[in-house]
Amino acid sequence: MVMALPFEPLRVEPGPFHRVGDSPLFQVASWALLGSCVIIQIVSSIAVSTGSFDDSIPLVGADLVRRGRVPQIDFMDVYPPLLNYLLAGAFHLFGRTALIQKALSASLYLVVIAALSRFFWVRAARLRPLVAFMVLPVALAMGSSISDAWWSASALGLLALVTYAGSLDGRQAGIGIRWVLVVAGSLAGVAALFRV
Repeated sequence: MVMALPFEPLRVEPGPFHRVGDSPLFQVASWALLGSCVIIQIVSSIAVSTGSFDDSIPLVGADLVRRGRVPQIDFMDVYPPLLNYLLAGAFHLFGRTALIQKALSASLYLVVIAALSRFFWVRAARLRPLVAFMVLPVALAMGSSISDAWWSASALGLLALVTYAGSLDGRQAGIGIRWVLVVAGSLAGVAALFRV
C-alpha cells in the first residue's frame, strides 16, 4: 500500500555550484588557508633557535670549507659534504648567517608543497577542488620539522618519491618516462649527499 504524502516534496534544482567544492569562493578560501598555514610554518621555523649540536654542525663545516678546508681530510665530519659546500657558497654570497640554512629549508618546503599539490592535481582530477585540503595535513606535519638539520635531505627524498610516483601514470609514458626516472634518481642521490 502506497501512502500519499500530505505535502509536495521540496525539489531542489541544481544551481551553478551543485557541489560545495565547485564554488570559486570555496576554492579561493581553501588555497588561502593552505597558503597562510605554509607562511605561518615558515615564519615560525625562522624563530626557532639553532641547536648547539646537530643543527650547528653544517654551519661550522661550511665555515671551515669557506676557509679552504676539505671535509674528511682537514676536519672530521659525520655527514656527507654537499651541504657544507652549498652553505659555504651561500656564506660567500650573503655573509655568515644561520638564516641561510633556514632559507634553504623554507625554499625546499615550498618546492615540496608545490610538487605535492601538482601530484594531487594530476592524480586526483575528480577531487581538484579539494587538493588544498589534501595537501594541508602534509604541510602541517612537515612544517614542524623544517627547522631541523635533516629536513633538506628528507625534502629531497620526498621530491624523488613524488616524482617517481607521478611517472607511474600511463599517460606520461609517451613523454619519456626515462627522463622522469633520471630526475627522481638524481634527487635521491642528492638527498644522500645531504644527509645519510
